[in-house]
Amino acid sequence: FRKNLGHHELLISTRYRFLSPSQVGIAGALVPEEAKAIPNLLDISARFRLQVNNSLAVAFRADGRFYQETANTFSGANIFGVGVSPEISLSPSITIPVRAKVQFGKLGNGDSLIGTELGLGIGVLF
Repeated sequence: FRKNLGHHELLISTRYRFLSPSQVGIAGALVPEEAKAIPNLLDISARFRLQVNNSLAVAFRADGRFYQETANTFSGANIFGVGVSPEISLSPSITIPVRAKVQFGKLGNGDSLIGTELGLGIGVLF
């Protein structure tokens, strides 16, 4: 879902990744796995982009990722994140996006997760 609100933008997206059980090579033949190793994934995200002026935009982000429980050690995780992403326009064709995000959640075995994500880039339009 995408909605333009004047110079601002609201974007909400959902993605579901479904993978069938993998196959393992044994003695030159592919044999189906006994237990699925790569989990299915539900990914939900929302972003509100606020155009402050011609050279600065700020996006506020929130997302959640929900992994199916499988034989994999990291399966069954529920991970949430919130962040902010300022974007500086140096010219109509050059931008500098910055991203800061905090993520937290739990694994299927009950272990807690917390972390940060920082990013800096350069965008060039040709």
